[in-house]
Amino acid sequence: MTITLFQDKNFRDRSMVVTGSVADLKDVSIGKNPSSIRLTGATESILLYTQKDWDGDAHYLRGPAEVADLGSKDAGGEFGFGNSVRSVRITPFRLRLNVNVIRNEAGELPGQWPTGTQQTRMQTIVTEINSFLNAQRALFTLEIARVTLRTSNAKYNLSLTDEFRFPAEWRNTHEIDVMVVNQFERDGVVGVGKFPHFGRTVMAAATFIDANGEQQSLSDSVIAYSLAHELGHYLGLQHNTANGSSANLMFPEKVNGLSGVSLSAAQIEEIQQKLARAAARGGDRHE
Repeated sequence: MTITLFQDKNFRDRSMVVTGSVADLKDVSIGKNPSSIRLTGATESILLYTQKDWDGDAHYLRGPAEVADLGSKDAGGEFGFGNSVRSVRITPFRLRLNVNVIRNEAGELPGQWPTGTQQTRMQTIVTEINSFLNAQRALFTLEIARVTLRTSNAKYNLSLTDEFRFPAEWRNTHEIDVMVVNQFERDGVVGVGKFPHFGRTVMAAATFIDANGEQQSLSDSVIAYSLAHELGHYLGLQHNTANGSSANLMFPEKVNGLSGVSLSAAQIEEIQQKLARAAARGGDRHE
């Protein structure tokens, strides 16, 4: 299994096997700006960037794949990438999570979690999401920076009019602020995330109100799905990117867990585009 860059179109001229991420192709053996690429393995993926240090426009590929002309969409490439690739990435970026678990003033954790279990529950949830991202070859992974227990009756159960107002000290620059609450006070809502430029907080509930008005606890697997779905919104994916597939992460109605769920290559490319742009989510991406 190999990923090979070629200096010219149609897999011609000098070539280079990619064995690691390269921040600047200027000094590699084939010279900068390769024009074609071949991925022979089913588990391989790569990000191509038009600027050094994994910046600029991004093009994502996962194998097996052959792109005879990186500048041709018909050939599997993308307009603007013909002889303009400056850096490549095959190792995941890290997105650090600043997790706030909100209990009420009686000391009750969300979802009636036992006291003191917030760290292990969140690690279980994030580990499940990371297994999903790895299976999708998404080239980013989540890392818990900290789990902080907060006390607030007002934020334990959220109304949809108040959900984005959190104290400044609960947030952390260049990390994704995650709020785990008990529930949203509306039928069926289990998570909320805003698109780039419209918010920097992702929220997940540990319970929900069913159609009969009863409170139901959510399993860690369902919370993992909900958090992954809302992170998708945070990273630029709308529901319509699921293309109507109930097996896609961004399908708006599935809440049964991440088993059998997928992300398309186009969705992963959109996420990586957002992560490469400082105006959107660029500050959240770590080496």
